[in-house]
Amino acid sequence: NMDIKFTAAVFTPQGLWAVPVGPGKNLSPMLAKQMGPLLANRLQRAVQCATAFTGEREQTIWLHEPLGGDAPLSVLIYGTGKPEQAYTTPDALKLGGMLSAHAKTQQARELHIVAPAGVASADIALGVVLRAYQ
Repeated sequence: NMDIKFTAAVFTPQGLWAVPVGPGKNLSPMLAKQMGPLLANRLQRAVQCATAFTGEREQTIWLHEPLGGDAPLSVLIYGTGKPEQAYTTPDALKLGGMLSAHAKTQQARELHIVAPAGVASADIALGVVLRAYQ
């Protein structure tokens, strides 16, 4: 049973996060700023070192970081494809379903999704719900 909530984009290093990265293999400057330099640099290095990950759609890599405290940070980095490949509503639904399936493999109770620029969060959330339906 997964709760879906829409909140302001405040990055907290807890729980499971899904973060978009395009073919340039760079985090968005806005997201990197919200994460802070330490975490943003760790993620950026992980993406750059992942030779099989090119930022194409439906590509994913996991990063699990022990940051101290109760639980490690888990980040699912997912490819968004080229900027000219605009997300349609079916694409956003498919993205939500894919992220939901990945969260289930981690037995996550919470999934924080950073939506790609220009993609409706509600469409991604609907994809999550449809995939998680039992």
